Amino acid sequence: MSPSSSPPLLPLALVVVATFVLATANADEHVATTAPPPTAPLAASPPPPQPSPATSSPPPPPPPSVNPPASWSPVTNVNDRTIQQVGKFAVHAYCLNTGAQLVFVNVVGGQTQPYSGGARYELVITVAGAGPGATTARYAVSVWGILGTTTWQLWSFAPKN
Repeated sequence: MSPSSSPPLLPLALVVVATFVLATANADEHVATTAPPPTAPLAASPPPPQPSPATSSPPPPPPPSVNPPASWSPVTNVNDRTIQQVGKFAVHAYCLNTGAQLVFVNVVGGQTQPYSGGARYELVITVAGAGPGATTARYAVSVWGILGTTTWQLWSFAPKN
């Protein structure tokens, strides 16, 4: 072999592959012939303790509600800007949902109650039909909303007898 020629790589590659195959075969044989260690039979555990006879008293009742529902407060000023806006919202939301053509006239009366982070408004409002010669009618509306936000819901809108 001359100094410029390199040794043949094929016999070296066969040796590496043969060594890998033998090592893998020996590992498989080792795993296959190794038996798990013997296990001792489990000792029977004692049964759980029996509950005591029914001499204990029933659990106490739940504590009374910490925050009872707030009471309703009458609307003292029907011309208050907030109360008027709630009435206008009720008519607007109703018309959008039903296609009715009503116009808000005023709030006649009502009551409010703090509720679920906002306030409930039970109002009696006067509305008029759209167009010339339209008559007016009173409706009872229920609205919930949070002042200063766009979070408002019309809960009911019904003719008031």
